[in-house]
This record gives sequence, structure tokens and C-alpha cells, in this order.
Amino acid sequence: MALILPVRRTTMQTMLGILLVIVATALGAQIEPLAATPFADAVPGTLQTLAVLAGGALLGPGRGALAMLGYLALGLVGVPVFHDWKALPPADFVNYFSAGYLIGFIPAAAFAGWAAQRWRSLLGLLLVMLLGHLIVLGIGAPVFAAWTSIELALERGLINLLPDMGIKSALGALLVYFWRVRRSTSTSSS
Repeated sequence: MALILPVRRTTMQTMLGILLVIVATALGAQIEPLAATPFADAVPGTLQTLAVLAGGALLGPGRGALAMLGYLALGLVGVPVFHDWKALPPADFVNYFSAGYLIGFIPAAAFAGWAAQRWRSLLGLLLVMLLGHLIVLGIGAPVFAAWTSIELALERGLINLLPDMGIKSALGALLVYFWRVRRSTSTSSS
């Protein structure tokens, strides 16, 4: 392959990492661990943010944001990557009550990538994941309120998402922490 396309190994690894985070986000959009909650019909509590934040933390700020831009771009051009395997053309996206949450993935992934480079302990990574979720909610809930009402946004676009936020934050912190431990032990033994 190198004879045809002379691409450095690190470039290929980076592109593969970005692609894997996009795929993980699309798959996470289909999984609703708390689908039985009373307000799951409004803003679904999926595993997307687990992929967004863990992916951002592992890829770094620029690549994490790039992965989320790629994810949104795929959905906007017709690839069904959003919840319930939806694609949303731009005209539909601007009228979509969950659009703010999806847009929030970009700064949340960038933040997770930046902060995870600084706060490397398990507790630090838990804080990174919690703050990353708050970024998504902080952008998503006001957009949801603009399309519905403040009361509905608080009830169905914020409060109903808090229970799984803590669980996903803990899982994300563990995933990133143990991924780094595994990588550091495999690198040191090589």
C-alpha cells in the first residue's frame, strides 16, 4: 500500500482513530440504556456522549473535534448516523429540537481532548467526562428550549438526561484510564 499511497503510519493511525470514533458515536446513538424513562421520547439518553467524550479524550482536542465534525457532516449529507438511524439534511437539522446537543458534541470532544491531557488520574478523567457532558447539555438544552419551552427543556432535555450522565462519565473515565494504562505497559514492554 505504501508504494501506491505514501502515507505515514501515524497519519493512517490518526485517520483510523477518527473513523472509529465516528462509528462508535453512530452506534452509540442507537443504544438507549434508560429508554424506559418517562421522557425518553423527547431527547433520548443514548451512549453517544460516551463515544464523543472518550473519543475526544483519546484523540486529543483537534482530532476529537474533527471526528465530531465528520460525524455531523455525514448525517447532514444523508448518511443515517443519528438516533434511530436518521440522517438530517441541513433544512431539517436547523428545525431539529436535538440539534443543539449534536452541535455540542464538537466543543465537548475538543474540551475532553484538551482536559484529558492535563487531568490524567482516574478522578481527573471523571471530572473531564462530567464537564464534557455539561457542555453538551449547556448547548443542547437552550436550543431545545427555543423549539419548545423552558419548562419542557428543563424537564425533558436536561433533568431526564442527568441520571445516565453520571454512569456514562464513570464508564468514559474508566475506559480512557485503562486504555492509557494498557498502552503505556505495552509500549514499555516493547
